[in-house]
Amino acid sequence: MPKRTPTLRHLLTTALLAAGALLAGCQTAPSSPMDEKAVARAPIEIQRMARKNDCFKCHAVGREKDGPSWQQVAEKYRDKPDAQGKLYTHLTTAPLIELKGDPEIHKQVEDLSKTEIDALIDWILTL
Repeated sequence: MPKRTPTLRHLLTTALLAAGALLAGCQTAPSSPMDEKAVARAPIEIQRMARKNDCFKCHAVGREKDGPSWQQVAEKYRDKPDAQGKLYTHLTTAPLIELKGDPEIHKQVEDLSKTEIDALIDWILTL
């Protein structure tokens, strides 16, 4: 059996992440305010990425914590053609945000490829 190259492994990971994002987008959202059950419907890789980068420290799916809920983020960017790009920039540039009235630098995601960040953003936008 030939040895797998890192390129093939990367392609397989990318395909799995894309398939997971598509599956997440096919699910219907509950009519009541979203709760943490929506996290359970996220593909395992997306949950892992969000936990690894401490996203759940300040954000929840259906309720505000220190940051807006991901449902609020999805609503803000719904039907905006530049949503993916703006959220990608937000997650990768450590912008200045306001937290409880005080300025703070938003944590920049680490150790994720563009494809992985896009999959996370795609899932958030389906909420």
